[in-house]
Amino acid sequence: MLSNTTLHILFTYFGLKYVKRFKIFSLVELTKFQYLIIDIIRAVLLYSFQRITDLSHGKELINKNE
Repeated sequence: MLSNTTLHILFTYFGLKYVKRFKIFSLVELTKFQYLIIDIIRAVLLYSFQRITDLSHGKELINKNE
C-alpha cells in the first residue's frame, strides 16, 4: 500500500502534466489533491476486495481438504 500511494503521488504531481500535454485527459473539475484522494480510496477498495476474495477462496480449499 505504501509503494502504491507513493506511485500515485508521483503520478499526480509529476505525471499529469504529460498526460495533459498528449491530450489523453485533463483534470477540469478536480484538483490534484482530490484526484489523489480518489485514487487512494480506489486502491483501498480494490485491495480490500482482493483480500476478502483470497480469504474466501482459502477457506473453501481448507473445507474441501477435510
